[in-house]
Amino acid sequence: MSCVEFLDGKAAEYFNEALVETANVPQGYWPHYRRDLSTLLWEAMMTWRSTLKNKACKIVPCFYSLGEDRPAAENKAQAQALVRGSTFTFNGVDEEGSTNNMAAPTLSALILSFFYNGSLSLAVAFPDVFAGKVPQVMVCLAATALWAAIDEYTSTGTREDRKFKYQGYSKIFAHFYTMQLMINENPKHAAKTRALRIKWANSARVPANDPGNIIAFEDNFHPILD
Repeated sequence: MSCVEFLDGKAAEYFNEALVETANVPQGYWPHYRRDLSTLLWEAMMTWRSTLKNKACKIVPCFYSLGEDRPAAENKAQAQALVRGSTFTFNGVDEEGSTNNMAAPTLSALILSFFYNGSLSLAVAFPDVFAGKVPQVMVCLAATALWAAIDEYTSTGTREDRKFKYQGYSKIFAHFYTMQLMINENPKHAAKTRALRIKWANSARVPANDPGNIIAFEDNFHPILD
């Protein structure tokens, strides 16, 4: 996807979704800031993706039994189990026994570290968009980065550094975004994930090698709407 295609297409889709969920957005906000917001998001995706991926790589061993200090066979088995069905995005079940989708502590850790921390973060630059709750598209982007970090162990169990490039990983992002849309269609699970995104945003205290052909089977990207 070229920069022009992104600015004229996907950027509008992503920000419209975020603005619909955001209260008290001034009339004309999107038309007035459309180009600036879209360009910033494009530059973020192009220049910050390595930072996002690096943060994901550091966070993953803190939550999962993965790392260079572990046997390769264990790493491989653990990584494959985590990406299978995207189980790394779940966080157990609630008191009613329903799965907590897109709720893993790794997600909140990466989201807060990358999107909210620091004076130059997106949350500081655009508090109207980020302060109320974490935009769904950012949850999906964080999930994609975590998937990429975990996937580096799935081939041999020894971490294989892969560049976090649009080609290949855009498909992973699309699958996570589809997962989120499926969650949105289920009132109970939509309410749970929305409440969690509000909690994450509030906790942040925001002022008002080439991946090649990534193999990702579609049945690995389904929420559990029990």
